[in-house]
Amino acid sequence: MLPVCLRTCSLLLCSLLLLFTGIGHAQFSHPLDIQPDFSGTFGELRANHFHSGLDYKTQGKEGVPVLAAAGGWISRIKTSFTGFGKVVYMDHPEGYTSVYAHLHSFIPVLGNYLDSARREMHQNEAELFPDSARFCFRQGDTLGWSGNSGSSQGPHLHFEIRDRMTQEPLNPLQYLSHSDSIHPVIDTVILYSKHPRADAYQRTVARISAKDCISVASDTVYVEIFTHDPSGKNANGIYKASVQVNDSIVFTQQFDRFNFDETRFANAKGLSKTPSSSTATPYIMFTLPGDQSAVKTTIGSGMIVLHPGDTTLIRFSVFDFSGNCTDKSLKIHFAIDTAVRQKVDTLENALFYSWKKPLYYSYQEDTVFSLPAAALYQDTPEERPIFYSHRGGVSVLAGIMPDFPYAFHKAGKIRLPLSAKVDAKKIVLHRFDQPGDSLPAEYITGGNYDSLNYSATATIRRGSYYQFGLDTIAPEISTLREWTDPVHEERFLQLKIKDTHSGVGAIVAYMNGQWIISEYDPKSSSVLIRLQAETWCPRTLKVVVEDRCGNKTQFFHYF
Repeated sequence: MLPVCLRTCSLLLCSLLLLFTGIGHAQFSHPLDIQPDFSGTFGELRANHFHSGLDYKTQGKEGVPVLAAAGGWISRIKTSFTGFGKVVYMDHPEGYTSVYAHLHSFIPVLGNYLDSARREMHQNEAELFPDSARFCFRQGDTLGWSGNSGSSQGPHLHFEIRDRMTQEPLNPLQYLSHSDSIHPVIDTVILYSKHPRADAYQRTVARISAKDCISVASDTVYVEIFTHDPSGKNANGIYKASVQVNDSIVFTQQFDRFNFDETRFANAKGLSKTPSSSTATPYIMFTLPGDQSAVKTTIGSGMIVLHPGDTTLIRFSVFDFSGNCTDKSLKIHFAIDTAVRQKVDTLENALFYSWKKPLYYSYQEDTVFSLPAAALYQDTPEERPIFYSHRGGVSVLAGIMPDFPYAFHKAGKIRLPLSAKVDAKKIVLHRFDQPGDSLPAEYITGGNYDSLNYSATATIRRGSYYQFGLDTIAPEISTLREWTDPVHEERFLQLKIKDTHSGVGAIVAYMNGQWIISEYDPKSSSVLIRLQAETWCPRTLKVVVEDRCGNKTQFFHYF
């Protein structure tokens, strides 16, 4: 590590270099030297999070050079099997951080720095925070090559611009030169009303598309729109949406920045589920009671007040960042006749529990399920657990709010009695889509075993059907072959691995008894081990794969 005085001088020289090379402003350039084409935009509503940047398409391939969007220094570099995969963070003198994620590889000076630390720590996954004067780059310098690492679903570059002090993601289009002429699309509109006895909203009229006027039997309504911003073959998220009643705007929402602590509130922005045949995303144009992120992203309540016998004109406006706007109008007539009232989908006889309070359900005088306060976003109809006999597990099968279609904002706890004494390390929670399914849809590890009461506890994030089971099956290792990386033409040994229960937890590889780096890709269920230059000495490769329940498999290869 450099002495303090030398680091200070180096940082000063680095900053002066950046300023004198024209980087003393907040304008960024695109991080790829190809025509920008986005498969994802900032603020899109994703499962359990807001999208925190731009997804650049890379022409369906890996290996496109990734360039520094502005001058600065590397503040963080990380490689992981999941999440952002191989990612580099760059700080800039103007107070921003840029992020380049899902890379295939880093330039040698960064890759060697990271690999040296991985060998020293004997860790395949690592995260480093280099001194600010160690790696300085100018705008347009190459940082690495685009890829498909981590939890990426295809080759692309995920790019972010953050506030350097708070690390809050900012909308990158505020700092990039970009425009388009394609207008957003509004597919359909859904009407909601406030429940008379609960702090909740219920659907009143579904799927309004081309009707000129709709009759409702409520004096106040709220709307949800299905919308998207088309770009080529993509259906990206919108930038801004508003609702106007006559000449007054009653609701506006736009996506400029957010805090990662609030990212799960993306689940509170749409009540409907998008049909598989639709490319549009549902956005509610009002605020759910438990949406604590709303104060930063919305203005107005979204309440539309109707008067008996009157017809009210409602206009919905959707914008992309370039200012392209699409409007859709709807006339709503407040009618009180019986025929209209029969169409209202009410839950007048339902029992509710408050979203503000914790929830507890019991089975055989023991708590079987609990949710903390504010785990949901509005009052929810009471739905007690249902229990089934189900072969293959070590507990009953419990239906925990199986019809509730949204994720819990805070994790709930499930506790079930076990049918026999078990090995605590082998416990895994099975989640089924339907009670009659023979195979789980998901395996959840991290359960705790209570040996005194013969029960197990685990955390869950959604309603479904759950049963505790055991994972005693070790991972499988097969199909050893040689593979050449098409980007850098490096040679690797590739092993296929498989674990269909608790999942792969750790991978360790040794060459002639020495620990070596191994790269795991969960998407292809493969492990890559770089082959060094040819040598006449015989070599022995040993690979140990361990699942999340401690079951291990060893593989040996001599060459």
